[in-house]
Amino acid sequence: EFMKNYCFKYQPKLKNVKEIRVVKHGVDVDKFNYNLKRGYGKRLGWVGNLKPVKDPMRILRLMPQIPDWQLRFLAVPSVYPKLTHQTEKMVGNQRNIIWIRKKVPHLKMPAYYQKLDVFANTSLIESQCVSVLEAMSCGIYSLIRKWPHPECHAEEIYPRDLLFDTMVECKRKIWSWVKLSFNEKKAVSRRMRLFVVKRHNVKDNVRRMRKMIEGVVK
Repeated sequence: EFMKNYCFKYQPKLKNVKEIRVVKHGVDVDKFNYNLKRGYGKRLGWVGNLKPVKDPMRILRLMPQIPDWQLRFLAVPSVYPKLTHQTEKMVGNQRNIIWIRKKVPHLKMPAYYQKLDVFANTSLIESQCVSVLEAMSCGIYSLIRKWPHPECHAEEIYPRDLLFDTMVECKRKIWSWVKLSFNEKKAVSRRMRLFVVKRHNVKDNVRRMRKMIEGVVK
């Protein structure tokens, strides 16, 4: 609904269309795959452009509370110098944050996700957040903030037990995951993967779009 309203705002002629069908972004589950032989550690991931709507300071402020974890912070600076300066200061004071400042080619993103144990999204607003889906496709336990924007509903996209309101709740979920046995963590990884394969496989989305187009052409 949020993206539909956004499109109407900038393309008002779309309102005159008789029927609108939405096919959400999918994930190449063959490329973003799950390594069955992987082990588990304490590596946390975050991906996004460095801008206020992504609310990166939340994850940075969490790191002093979990000093034995490492944050792989993939955040490309944008046009917000104050936020960039705050980030530099925060990262400079923490030894457990690796800041990846340059954009990583999409072909290399699977390797980034596959080195993680937990992935976190702290955005204020999202339409779906493909980085979460990519991480889940790689079998990474993913935690998603309940996006505060009234038109964004993470609970309509993701399993409710993966959502959090506060960073206290996020930290509690991380510690709960830590306490799981190896086999239990593998089960979580398989569950993350299966969620994307069943609901957000890009091949299924392409078939769906093709069927829609063929229906219009006929």
